Amino acid sequence: MSQHMDALALANERRLAQFRCRKSIKAMSRTDGLRAVAELLRDPPVYVGSMRVLDVLGWPRQMGGQYATRVLRRSRARCSPVVRVMDLTERQRLVLADELDLMAAPADESRAA
Repeated sequence: MSQHMDALALANERRLAQFRCRKSIKAMSRTDGLRAVAELLRDPPVYVGSMRVLDVLGWPRQMGGQYATRVLRRSRARCSPVVRVMDLTERQRLVLADELDLMAAPADESRAA
C-alpha cells in the first residue's frame, strides 16, 4: 500500500506544480507569458514534460486552444498537438521556443516605436 500512496503523492505534487506554473504564466502579460513558455520548452521540468504541447502553448494570455493549434500547424517543428513535451525531439522543442520568442518580439518593437 505504501508504493500506491507514494505514487499518488508524486502525482499530486506534479499536478500542483503544473497548476502553479500555469497560474503564474496566466498572470503575466502575453509577451512575458510567451517568453516563459519558450523557456519551459527549452529546458522542460518533469512536471511539464508529461503535458501535451497544445496545453502548454495555451497557457499565456490570449492563447487559447484554437490559437495554439494554429501556431503548431504553422510551426517548422512539425509536431502533433497531442504529443507530450517530453516526447518532442530537442530540435522540435528549440524550434517551438524560438518561434514563441519571435511571436513575443513584435509586441516589444511596437512599444518602442
